[in-house]
Amino acid sequence: MKWYRKRVAAGALVAVTAIALSVSGASGRPSGAEPVRVVVLVVDGLDPEDVNALDSPNIQALREGGTWWEQARSIFVAETIPNHTAMMTGAYAKRSGIPVNTFWSRRADDEPVDMQDPVLLKAETMFTAIQKQCPDLRTAAILSKTYLHGIFSGDGDGDGNVDADFLWEPGPIIPESDHAPDTATTEAVLGEIPNSPDLMFVNLGDVDRSGHVDPSGVQDPAIRRLALQNTDVQVGRIVDALEAEGLWESTVMLLVSDHSMDWSAPGDFISLDEVFAADPRTADRYVVVQNGGVDNVYLQPGTKNKNKVLKAMHSLASETDGVEHVFYRTKNKRDPKGQRLLKVWKMHSRRVGDLVAFAAPGRRFSDPDSTSNPIPGNHGHPITRHSVALVAGGSPLVLQQSIAPSDPDAVDPFNDTKALSEQSEQVDIGVTVARLLGVEDPGVQAGLSPQYQGRVLDEALSARPAPACA
Repeated sequence: MKWYRKRVAAGALVAVTAIALSVSGASGRPSGAEPVRVVVLVVDGLDPEDVNALDSPNIQALREGGTWWEQARSIFVAETIPNHTAMMTGAYAKRSGIPVNTFWSRRADDEPVDMQDPVLLKAETMFTAIQKQCPDLRTAAILSKTYLHGIFSGDGDGDGNVDADFLWEPGPIIPESDHAPDTATTEAVLGEIPNSPDLMFVNLGDVDRSGHVDPSGVQDPAIRRLALQNTDVQVGRIVDALEAEGLWESTVMLLVSDHSMDWSAPGDFISLDEVFAADPRTADRYVVVQNGGVDNVYLQPGTKNKNKVLKAMHSLASETDGVEHVFYRTKNKRDPKGQRLLKVWKMHSRRVGDLVAFAAPGRRFSDPDSTSNPIPGNHGHPITRHSVALVAGGSPLVLQQSIAPSDPDAVDPFNDTKALSEQSEQVDIGVTVARLLGVEDPGVQAGLSPQYQGRVLDEALSARPAPACA
C-alpha cells in the first residue's frame, strides 16, 4: 500500500496551503499546471459514515490525502440513474431529462419503466462532449449495473454509436440484483488502465446492492458491511494499478456516492396505492410509480376535474402515516396553499409524477403485501441525499482539507442554495470534470442554453491544470 503512505505524507505537506485557500470560488487561482487524467469512481450507495479506518481503510486514506466535503448532496430524486446522469452531464434533471429511476410515460397502455434508454437523455454526457470536441482523448465507462450501461451506451441521437471509447459490458450478472460484482468490475478497470484513459468513469455497485438484498437488520446489516469491506479492497487495487502504470501522479480522482441509504423495519412500509384505491374520489384515476423512499403519482389520461382529484390525493397522502412531504408538480388552482415542487430542484418535467410523496426516515413505499419493495434498504427521500464527495489522487495539485458549512442551519433537505458554496452536489462533479479536462459547455457550443449547471470544485486544487482537450 505504497500509495497510502504517500498520500498521507503529501497531504500533510499541503495542509497549510489548504487552510489558507478560500472555498468561495476560483478567483485568482493560478492555472497552467501539467494536464491531468480524471477518474470518477462511484461507490454506489456509500454513506459518509461508511468511510472509516475499520471498514474502508483505503477510502479513508484517500480522504486523509484529499479534499472532503462534510456536506455533499445528491440531486433529487436521490436515486442511481438521475445522479449518475448529473455527474456525467453537469445538468439537473430538468435539463438532462432524467429525474427519476423509474417513470411512467402517461400513456394508458404503457407500464412504468426504468430510465435506461439513452434516447431519453436531453443533455450530452461527458463521453459525447469529448468525442466531439477532443477525439484524441480516451474515455472509458466501466459500470457494474446493467441499466447504467444502458443510459451511457450512446448520446441519445439514435445513431447507435457508443460514445465512450471503451464501454464495458457488465458481467457476470447476479440475477437477483442485475449487476456485476465489484471484483469483476475492478478486473475490467485493471484491464483498461494500461490504455491510459484520460477519463475513466467507474461504478462499483456492491455496497448499494447488498443494502437492497439484505434483510438481516436495520441498524447494522452485516451483509452490506462485508460488501463495503470488499469494495474498499477493490478501490485499493485500482489505485495500486494506476501507480504501477505510472499514472497515479497525474491522476485526479473524484470518489463519490450517488446517494446514501436509509433503513426501515422489514414490515414497516407505506402503500399509497392502497389509500387511493379505497377512496371513491381517487380510485382508478392514478398510477403510482415507486422509487424507494419516493412515490411518483400520475393521473390517468382523460381524468376529469384534475385539480380536484389531485387535491384529494394530496390530502390523502399527507395524512398517511409515514409520509413526510407531498408536493404538486405544478400549481393547483384548487389548492393554492398546497406545496409544489421547489424550483431549485430544477426537475420540473412531465416525467415526474403529478404528485411526489417522500417517506419519512425509517419508512419506505411498497404495495399492500410488500412484494414490490420488500427490502429494508432504500433511498430517494431527503435523508438519503447526504452522500460522499472526495477529490483525491496522486496529482500534486490535490489539497488536503475537510470543508464544512459555516452555518449548519443553512443546510436544508430541500433548498440547498444557501450552503452551495460550501458543499458539493452531483452536478458539480460533471462541471469539475469538464474544467479539469478543458471540455466546453455542449449547450453553449450548440447555440443553446448552457448545459453545465453546477460549479467547479476549485477549492480542492492548488491550481488549475492545463486542459488536456486543446
